[in-house]
Amino acid sequence: MLTKYVTTRYYRSPELYLLYTPNYTTALDMWSIGCIIAEFYNKKVFLRAATINEYLENLVQLLGLPPKHIEKLIRNKDYLEHMKRIEPTTKRISFREALPNAPQAAIDLIQKLMTYDPAERLTAKEVLRHPFLADLYDPLNDDQIVEATPIKYFDFEFE
Repeated sequence: MLTKYVTTRYYRSPELYLLYTPNYTTALDMWSIGCIIAEFYNKKVFLRAATINEYLENLVQLLGLPPKHIEKLIRNKDYLEHMKRIEPTTKRISFREALPNAPQAAIDLIQKLMTYDPAERLTAKEVLRHPFLADLYDPLNDDQIVEATPIKYFDFEFE
């Protein structure tokens, strides 16, 4: 079973709260990387929240409600209902508004990392190829970029 306690609160991806993926994947880490890059520009925690409700409100403000294909998978219906209740009165903000000091390439990268759907998030290899990192990317070494895949999922049976 998934637990939201695998990451620090400020870097937890929405699927850890809303429980819509069966396993941990590297997509969780990619969400966290998006949060960290955003912090570089704002010089503070990007999705600061003291409570789960506050975190959900931040998500609705930045991303809106989860898309229908994700909504159908959400197992934590109480959190989803809370999001639906607050959505009509929540002022949406764009990533540009949330990151006023970030260059457009950084905003584009962060948006592609911070999506509800883990399958839509960029992979580590895609991040390295993103225009934001163009000055650091060496296409001659592209074949050496290898993404780790877990041999097996960790067994939490001892809990």
